[in-house]
Amino acid sequence: MHPETPTITAILEAYGLLFFTALFLSLLVTPLTMGLARIIGVIDNPNERSMHTQSKTRLGGLGMATGLGVAAFVFLPYNSIIAGFLAGLVVIVLIGLIDDIFQIRALYKMLGQLVAASVFILISGKTLVTMGDLVGIGDLRLGILEVPVTIFCIAGFINALNLSDGLDGLAGGISAIAALFLAGLAIQAQQWEALGILLALIGAIIGFLRFNTYPARLFMGDTGSLFLGYTLATAAVVLLADTADGEPVMIKPVSLLLILAIPLMDTTYVMTRRAILGLNPFHPDKTHLHHKLIGLGIPHGAAVSMIYLGMFLYGLLSILIADYPDWLQALVMVLSSVAIYATIAHLQQTDMTPWAERYERFLDFDHRLLGIARSFLTATTRYVGAATILALLFPITFIESAASEWSWVIMAFIGLLVIFFPWLQQQSHVGLLRGTLYLSIFLLLLLYNLLLVPANDWLDTYLSVLSMSLLAWVILKVLVKREGEIILTTGYEMFALTVTWILPVAIIPALVSEQNHFAIDAAWHACLQSVPVLLAIRLFIQREPKSQKAVLFAFILGFVAIGLKLLEL
Repeated sequence: MHPETPTITAILEAYGLLFFTALFLSLLVTPLTMGLARIIGVIDNPNERSMHTQSKTRLGGLGMATGLGVAAFVFLPYNSIIAGFLAGLVVIVLIGLIDDIFQIRALYKMLGQLVAASVFILISGKTLVTMGDLVGIGDLRLGILEVPVTIFCIAGFINALNLSDGLDGLAGGISAIAALFLAGLAIQAQQWEALGILLALIGAIIGFLRFNTYPARLFMGDTGSLFLGYTLATAAVVLLADTADGEPVMIKPVSLLLILAIPLMDTTYVMTRRAILGLNPFHPDKTHLHHKLIGLGIPHGAAVSMIYLGMFLYGLLSILIADYPDWLQALVMVLSSVAIYATIAHLQQTDMTPWAERYERFLDFDHRLLGIARSFLTATTRYVGAATILALLFPITFIESAASEWSWVIMAFIGLLVIFFPWLQQQSHVGLLRGTLYLSIFLLLLLYNLLLVPANDWLDTYLSVLSMSLLAWVILKVLVKREGEIILTTGYEMFALTVTWILPVAIIPALVSEQNHFAIDAAWHACLQSVPVLLAIRLFIQREPKSQKAVLFAFILGFVAIGLKLLEL
């Protein structure tokens, strides 16, 4: 797993098995933890601070840890980095399990985190070397403080992630988004151990989100939140340590801080506020960012979506200002954090009643011509939805078997579609359905752009016209028929959206040379084309809920056809 010149194909072949192993192990083990939790009584009952109203088991993090741990142990090269990571992983998971079962004091939990960080450093030999040029006078080298500062940073971020675990799917989703951006940095730095750990983490989280997306069937507990924080923190240390030993720093520490900004700034705000009020910094309350969003009247799923989007924007910001001086990047992070909390504080003090009344008056407006247009748009929904599916599958007939290395990716994704989300029909899990649809649509359009457009120029125009036509139809539905709820996303749907947009932003640019823009352009085209298609199909399945299985079945058949053609069968 040490390709000298990273390419898209090489990364897929070398690390795909690692990712899918962690994913399917997480899918397999996570539901089993519910039975174990009930047997030993690890149940999270609602209280005054809870955002849930029903009792849920809280050992789900054990499924994620199992998926990542087994995949890393089997598929990653055994060296000091992997040995140190896995040893510390065992310690942190044990601490989390003990806390979930016996509810130990915060002090003991902190000591366990310090032990896990120390074990990782002792075995791997990796520590932070510099804090970057934060004051404009050159790199602040840590010297004899390398070990204690590294331990403090790892334990600090573990706590930041632990405190962020307040809504269904929140901690897992923000961790996966951060891991994707860090994976892009790992590819740039050619740090393949860190990349393997991060890809396994992403797979394990996605498998867990199958059961933790709102409304969650189980919680990750401290086992999960401590595990997530430990994995991200140690991967970050490996990235920084390997780019600073006697050489110019390739990855700036502040760039990593930007990627992890939301949990870090949330923890800083909450603990500072508690200290000012004379409270224990670890004393639980309801002042976290997600509590503030819920307090503004934002629905649970939408609040998670907004934080996911915030993680994506901070990751994008870290890329856009990567060449800025370290102190300026840090200043941008601080000022943006202050702006976010100041805006929320202003909204908390603002009376929204007049705006709500204006909106109601707007909805009461009607006109005969608008009524005719609404009737027409309603009648076309069924036909537009069916035509969209057929139009999306039409280019499959033009695929040639010129890129057979993609066939295993297609087959793996088919398995994911069959096993993962598609057959959930409960209205409460509509976000899982939409997220799966979005990933399916995006991958299909990405394949078309990568495999077909070079040989068939007309297909680029075909896909763009199809997408723009659907966008115009969706806009008419929103404006004329007042189906504005189409723009409201669920947590998992926003997660799927951000994952796909991270590909052209962070992952593919790290894989290809600056002169080769084809893969990046293909990914951007797929992103832009897929959003209108998803919105149109969402309107279709809302109007025809019985078509949910039919839509997913059609996509599965499409991927089967592509896979068979690429395999030359």
